[in-house]
Amino acid sequence: APGELVELADGRELHLEVSGDDGTAGSDGDRPTVVLEAGAGGTAATYAWLREALAEHTTVVAYDRAGYGFSDPAADQPEAASTVADLREGLDAAGLEGPFVLVGHSLGAGYARVFAATHPEDVAGLVLLDPVHEEQFERLPPEERDALEQAQEQLAVAPLLARLGVFRLADPQADVVAALPDEAGAQHRARSVTAAGMDAYGAEMGALLELLDEVGSTATEPAFGGVPARVVSAGEPGEGESPEPAPDEDGNGDQAAADGDGGEGGNGGEGGSGQSSNGSGTNEGATDDGTEEADDDGTGEPDDDGG
Repeated sequence: APGELVELADGRELHLEVSGDDGTAGSDGDRPTVVLEAGAGGTAATYAWLREALAEHTTVVAYDRAGYGFSDPAADQPEAASTVADLREGLDAAGLEGPFVLVGHSLGAGYARVFAATHPEDVAGLVLLDPVHEEQFERLPPEERDALEQAQEQLAVAPLLARLGVFRLADPQADVVAALPDEAGAQHRARSVTAAGMDAYGAEMGALLELLDEVGSTATEPAFGGVPARVVSAGEPGEGESPEPAPDEDGNGDQAAADGDGGEGGNGGEGGSGQSSNGSGTNEGATDDGTEEADDDGTGEPDDDGG
């Protein structure tokens, strides 16, 4: 494994990749450690660019959830509480202390919210990238629920197809791999199209509605455990709008943040990876263009596909 394998209490191993702990920024307590939580289908490798950039300023942790990448699978179906418990235990085992800034993409943002609600004393802030929302399938058109059910059916047979080598021929990860550094892309491709990787992905998507219910029941009162939160949402500029961010008061071109109720998942959240035919995967480049930022009051707008 490219990172560190830490042993959990039940004997499973969790894979963490820690960057930037070089005795400068982040290692002496001046800046919080950043923990990256990928979306459904994502691995530690999919955060390679962001991890590299942030590691110049502080300690950064990317990891593989149970069953993904180099981490051992869990015995039970995924739950937000067990995912958070794995991460908390893994950070402790690696000797990493808070406070943490949690950066979560799509479904990973839901897990980050539950972590903050469960361990608010250890969380300095949340950054939610095109986050899922517990009411998204009630708010979005019925077609989105139909697309989820179709994806769940496809993912039910994906482990068998992986064992037969279909995904190595079809290369469903081509778009993600092309967008990553060479080493990270090869790592993500090799680990995500295995039967174990497809099992983990299918388990999360199969339990998505239950996971969203758990996020909603755990992470709303107080909103995000009362810690500062920022929602970042990527979308196409509207008619007549410039794709470039408007200058702030200093005229330096930085996009001003606006108070609001969260960002809309206009880019389809996990879409863009080709991990499955409904587009539910990981698109770590989702916030490169057309990014909108909003201070969150606890109710982010729904992500389009739910992953």
